[in-house]
Amino acid sequence: MEETDDRFVVNNIPVTAIAVSHGQDDSGVFELSFKDERYLPFEGAGAISRWRFELQNQFRQFDYQTINDVIVHIRYTASDGGETLKSAALSNLETYVNNAEQQSKQQGLFRLFSLAHEFPNEWHQFISSSEEDRLLVLGDLKAKLPFFVKSNQINAINVVDLRLFTSQADLDLSVLKDDELQNLTSDLDPLGSFEAAADVGQLSQYVADISEEIDGFWGLQVQQANLLDLNQLRDAWLVVKYTIS
Repeated sequence: MEETDDRFVVNNIPVTAIAVSHGQDDSGVFELSFKDERYLPFEGAGAISRWRFELQNQFRQFDYQTINDVIVHIRYTASDGGETLKSAALSNLETYVNNAEQQSKQQGLFRLFSLAHEFPNEWHQFISSSEEDRLLVLGDLKAKLPFFVKSNQINAINVVDLRLFTSQADLDLSVLKDDELQNLTSDLDPLGSFEAAADVGQLSQYVADISEEIDGFWGLQVQQANLLDLNQLRDAWLVVKYTIS
């Protein structure tokens, strides 16, 4: 973008980087005070932005493998965009919702789950289990979908595809589902099996082609889970592709 473009305002942000010492609610200043007359780090920058985190590699002060996640808290203010912007935003949202059924059947709607973070208790039970065949209970997946697809105007939500991404290769995986039994057990007949697909980067991909209403309680079963390398298994990601009508 040219700086002479009058359609945009360019703000020179005084502080664009901070050094973090302990990484626990660290704001990059000795004392965080919103009444300070000085600019706080990143103050004045747009909330819609790109961020970069750097960890020096030459002299590591701790084991970077122990980092499970990075959570950033951004405090920001917003201004009323006026009736014109409000009307345009509502019109665009209404168009999207009205066309959601057609879009779901053409391209599909998707929900990505981080299994270790969105199912922390179930993930811990799965990792700590000593069973040879282990079950990761996912429960009611419908409750975790966007709110608009759970409205009274939606008659049915059908799962058409499941994709699992994990650091572990050569896994024997299956999908379990029961319409009424919330506490799934491994003796249920599998709804379908995952097949190995092309790797994505350093992650192994598994695909289960199914056609099933989402109502009910879901789970993932891993056969011979004792072969898992738990030191490397920090998380797994499940992509649910679904349609609505």
